[in-house]
Amino acid sequence: MAKIDIVNDKMEVLGGLMSISALSGSERKKAVDDIIAEDVQLLDATMSGLQLGPDLVFQRVLIGELNSTDAFISDYEIADAFHSRFGEHITLAELDVLKSLLSGETLKEASQRDGRSYQTKRNQFSALRGKSHLNQPALIQTMTVLLLNVVHHRLKHNGPNARWLHDYLRKYYGDHSRLHHLHLSSGRTLLVADIGPIQGQPALCMHTLSFPIIPIPSKQSVLRTHNIRLLLPIRPNHYGAPNYAKDINSSLKYFAQDCAEMVCTFSLGQLPILSHGSGFSAALAVATELKKSCSRLIMYSATIEVPAANAQRDMFGASWSMLRMRYGKLLAPVLLTAMKYFLNRGVRDRAVLRQYENSPLDHDVVQRFLEADWFQDALSYAVEHNYQGILEDCNHSETNLLNLIKNCRVPIRFIFGEEDRHSCSSALPGWLNKHQLDQNVELDFIKNHGQATLMESPEILFELLF
Repeated sequence: MAKIDIVNDKMEVLGGLMSISALSGSERKKAVDDIIAEDVQLLDATMSGLQLGPDLVFQRVLIGELNSTDAFISDYEIADAFHSRFGEHITLAELDVLKSLLSGETLKEASQRDGRSYQTKRNQFSALRGKSHLNQPALIQTMTVLLLNVVHHRLKHNGPNARWLHDYLRKYYGDHSRLHHLHLSSGRTLLVADIGPIQGQPALCMHTLSFPIIPIPSKQSVLRTHNIRLLLPIRPNHYGAPNYAKDINSSLKYFAQDCAEMVCTFSLGQLPILSHGSGFSAALAVATELKKSCSRLIMYSATIEVPAANAQRDMFGASWSMLRMRYGKLLAPVLLTAMKYFLNRGVRDRAVLRQYENSPLDHDVVQRFLEADWFQDALSYAVEHNYQGILEDCNHSETNLLNLIKNCRVPIRFIFGEEDRHSCSSALPGWLNKHQLDQNVELDFIKNHGQATLMESPEILFELLF
């Protein structure tokens, strides 16, 4: 039978929350994250679980008794939700007691139903209470909220964009990945990818425009080695993340506020931020919003367009940069036309390789990336669906960057490969000096590395976070 996998609820996944039983209704709605259940065909007619009735009361059922499974929650999902929230596994006997309580039975009624002694039921409930550290009413309330979210997402018909990212994480990062839809006090929703050990030290990462996750799948063990849990908020108009603003500056402002609320709400403490490529502007905005809650900002291979940044770059990259910087009004139609051509994999691959033609180290690595499914899946999705997000990334001007760095009070460290010919590594030192910002930031150049090669040596980056 296919396994139903659910994303851990954000109270446990992001750690350290008080019991939701202590919260008001509105606070509970804000604090409890949606749990995504995969849409799978349930083949075993004897599978037991709970069915949410029209009166919003759970009933014990077998799946074979149902005409629709939309409001059905399997035993596996119930046990997994408990484990996601409390970090403890429960036995079948304890699961049975939990289902009894959720369906309105008393322990005495449960004992009469299955013939087991009342004392046995009491012992099983005591075990549940020990694992959850909640009394009976609080446990029922907590589990009810979690399971209602399972049903909510099954009925909600998640958009294909968010579903794509969920499936991408599962395919390439497996059980060490999670995806959260965080509902915030503003009414906005923040889409957050979450990879690495649940008990690891939390860090934020701002993704680049071409693919959403770092480290790459083959190097994800670096998170376990360094005990890092990486939270990747997805920027508006990328990979299914909604946009609530009418202009670039407002979009960045809202995104930074939402990330700060996430960090505050879940008591993540002081944490570092890693940015990758075009994620630099979001990283600076979030760090500025977090203030003292951000320990440091590591800017890996920032693709910032500053004057003279193109001196060592190929003509293809230089021409594109000139369009971005000088002819912003022409950017949208040109980008839209280019992305239609890039739907063709051959055209897309040649364009990517041309950007690295002056960097032999990177060229070889990118060639390997282009042969990998994880890279092609992300790149083809970005080309087809992330047009608006990419356009916004391209329109962050030099003035935006100046203001972002000046307003940021967090230690900033730019990291470049010494052989990087794709980013702004050669022009950035002079640009920072010109604007008297060189005292505010550090610059490191890693020997024997370009831009892409550092992605195959992520330990260099992650060792800098803590």
